[in-house]
Amino acid sequence: YQARTLQGYVALERGDAAKAVPIWQEAEAMSNTPLQQAYLIFLQARGLEITGKYQAALAMYKNLLNTSPRWLDGLYRQGVCLVKMGFADQAMGFFEDLIQRDPHMFNRVLFDPELERGHLQLLTAMHGPFATAEAKADEEKQALEEIDEEVAKWFPKDHAFAEEAGNRIGLLQAQGDVRNFVAFNRVVQGRMDLSRDLMGKIDDESKALREYFESLMGRLREVRGEASWFPFPRLLVDFNKDFNFCAKSLNWAMGQHFQLPEKFRKAQEISDKIEEKLVALETRLKTLKVVRDATLFILIMGKTFFWLEILGLVASLLLLPLGVYLGQQTGQEWASGLVERQKWELQKGMIIILSVSALAISVLRSVLVFDKKRTKLFEKMEAQEQERARQKAAAS
Repeated sequence: YQARTLQGYVALERGDAAKAVPIWQEAEAMSNTPLQQAYLIFLQARGLEITGKYQAALAMYKNLLNTSPRWLDGLYRQGVCLVKMGFADQAMGFFEDLIQRDPHMFNRVLFDPELERGHLQLLTAMHGPFATAEAKADEEKQALEEIDEEVAKWFPKDHAFAEEAGNRIGLLQAQGDVRNFVAFNRVVQGRMDLSRDLMGKIDDESKALREYFESLMGRLREVRGEASWFPFPRLLVDFNKDFNFCAKSLNWAMGQHFQLPEKFRKAQEISDKIEEKLVALETRLKTLKVVRDATLFILIMGKTFFWLEILGLVASLLLLPLGVYLGQQTGQEWASGLVERQKWELQKGMIIILSVSALAISVLRSVLVFDKKRTKLFEKMEAQEQERARQKAAAS
């Protein structure tokens, strides 16, 4: 089909459009895709139009739309053929449909020299759509100012969407000052798109804000869970103050629907404060956890050391006299000398050795069992809290 198509162009270049049409018809039969077929049908219809066979060209353009219905040139050329045939009023039906689908067609109809025969009728008919579009654009310019005020209610000036919306509104207002049908339609469509984008952005931001508050609430629960094990609650005055602020603010935020700009903006502002307070709480919580774990470690170690020390003292008080006694009974001279000279020194030495040994064993044992003991203790306390909560709920 490529060779036959080129032959048709050669005939057209020689000024023989009537010969080119049947050649393109042959090429159409050889084409491989609907796109190639539609293009060759368009060439045939254009050739018929050039040769003055408007009725045949009109039928060929209709055939083109059956093959390629979204190719607007086929519809436009039908209107041109009707104007050339003297039916400008009927052609306006085609042009009105085209202008609704593509506003650029308005300017094309105005300046197309092939429409000279019906130019006066077309200008008269198109004055109405132009005046309507101009009035609509003026209304939309006012609506753009309202949208600008609406964006300011929902978002701060430094917000990315607020900056983008401000730029778009400025461009659309500048377009509205251009007395052109395409510019008028751009203002109308741009305002509609901006309104849709604003509503979509508000919905997205509201969902993101709610999810953000839920994540903050989860972090606050973790802080509360860790801080509840701190053994010195009187030292948590500032900590509790920040915690109560976060809890109160989050409870308020979780109960809102963010459908009003005042609540939406307030939620945005309070989220930053909650994040700041929560970061401070998490930072202080690290110190509290160190103090808590150190206190628990000392308690575990102290308990072990206490019992080992008791056993060591009992052993030293019993074993030393028993050893001296057995030594005396068996006639050992060191036993008698020990009783007379170094009994108390030896007693003190044994106590020191046993105490040091007890301390070392306590530290070692505490290191080995600390994590297990801590987990078990926390689980026990958590189970007790849950049981109290269930009892309270059942009572209420």
